[in-house]
Amino acid sequence: MVGLIGVSLNQTAVLGTGAEFMERSFSGRYFAGGSPVELIGLLALLFGAKMLATGFRLGSGGSGGDMMPSLILGGALGGAYGLGVHALIPSDPLPPAAYALVGAAALFSGVVHAPITGIVLGIEMGQRYGLALPQMVACSVSALVSSRLRTASIYALKLEERGADVQAARRRPQRQIPEPDSRRAFAPRERAQ
Repeated sequence: MVGLIGVSLNQTAVLGTGAEFMERSFSGRYFAGGSPVELIGLLALLFGAKMLATGFRLGSGGSGGDMMPSLILGGALGGAYGLGVHALIPSDPLPPAAYALVGAAALFSGVVHAPITGIVLGIEMGQRYGLALPQMVACSVSALVSSRLRTASIYALKLEERGADVQAARRRPQRQIPEPDSRRAFAPRERAQ
């Protein structure tokens, strides 16, 4: 089924890693040319196909491939949203590529329940430090909403499928590291006679 989806669309973003799609969308080349309506339709088709392909792969017991699909799905959603914003508000100073980058980082943060990881990943992928604040907000909101909807991240779910009791590990008290006594650390040492 996954092969049929990928072959019919001829998109490496569906079957492959999607690195080419992400590079083209984050740089803005994906959004150059074509009408916004056509591009939104193409991004919606890509989103649906990638969602189906990832669902079939995970449902059939396939392993790996959690990070890149979430980045591609988030980039497609963010890019479509950015194109829609530009269609409604032509004076918007942010290009659709910025929305794609923030969307990718935000969806990843929600999937793994790790907003700081998503923020750092988004800043590193795009090298757009001016988007740090929107990424902080989007990644934090995404992780918060995701954790309210489902308490376990995708990685915790995989551990639970293998028999690990993740919830018990979370309830178990962590080993306390004793704080150093600053008085002893800075006290003058006695000289040996």
